[in-house]
Amino acid sequence: MTAPKDIQTTLGYWDPYFESDKRPWTFTRPREEEEEDRYPCDQSEVEMIKSTVHDGRQHDLNLDQNGFQRVESITSLSTAEFQNEEMLKKVYFKEVEAEMKRVTGAEDVIVWNHFIRNDGAITGMAQDHNRSTLGYSRAIHCDTHPYSAERVLENFIRATGRTDLENKRFVYLTAWRNINNSPVRNNHLALLDERSLVKPDDIIVRDNFSIDAVQGKYKILQYVLWKKNAGQHRWFYFPDLTREEMILHKQFDSDTSKQGRMVFHTSVPDPTAPPNIPPRASIEVRAFCFFSENSTNNRG
Repeated sequence: MTAPKDIQTTLGYWDPYFESDKRPWTFTRPREEEEEDRYPCDQSEVEMIKSTVHDGRQHDLNLDQNGFQRVESITSLSTAEFQNEEMLKKVYFKEVEAEMKRVTGAEDVIVWNHFIRNDGAITGMAQDHNRSTLGYSRAIHCDTHPYSAERVLENFIRATGRTDLENKRFVYLTAWRNINNSPVRNNHLALLDERSLVKPDDIIVRDNFSIDAVQGKYKILQYVLWKKNAGQHRWFYFPDLTREEMILHKQFDSDTSKQGRMVFHTSVPDPTAPPNIPPRASIEVRAFCFFSENSTNNRG
């Protein structure tokens, strides 16, 4: 085994707003004029904390224990084809669904959302969800709160008529891939081993104000992290990720018996990165995975 490539970097922990009448927030759409007094900026305060991010290639990490897993995964798409929406829908989403079935054993997998991230290809608001290409996410978060995950699923079932999926165990799963021809050398995806969380102390609820073409403006609840126990948190990344690898990480798992049910994550700078390298370009695809056994909890 090669020597570990642990890095010393910074991670964005959130001001909890415990003494406020509002929660931490982020806008993934432009703020309206009437919102600007209450929310004077697109994102509430984040403090950058020095941390060690460990080399995940040196550890046996898997979805149900840690909440995330690296898998070998070949894609048929070229880098340029990842910018083609039709190729994504007709080819890549099918590849992702097949990989998720293979790794998780899910009975049914349905992709429902994706973004490309590349700091070198954006102007203006870095996290504007009206666009398909976003900037890197610099603050720790999990994409959903359980309440919001279940509401998104309910909306999905209502829109598709797939009532056969009701009451099944489901996992809201993300597939993350480098789409450049060169390995990722900077702005890595960092993932938190859920077993190192101090629960419920560390976990804060955040409001995400967003928009889409169907619903218009909406708000979802997400999880972010408080810094109090940051020294106990165990963070991992996978150095030199190539296009032939995929990181699967959970946003929510309805099976409450699993140790790994959600993954806090963020982008982190690498102080050892060589200068003048191309910006990281990656794609994240979100899907619902459904299992034949019923969930072990009751969805509210």
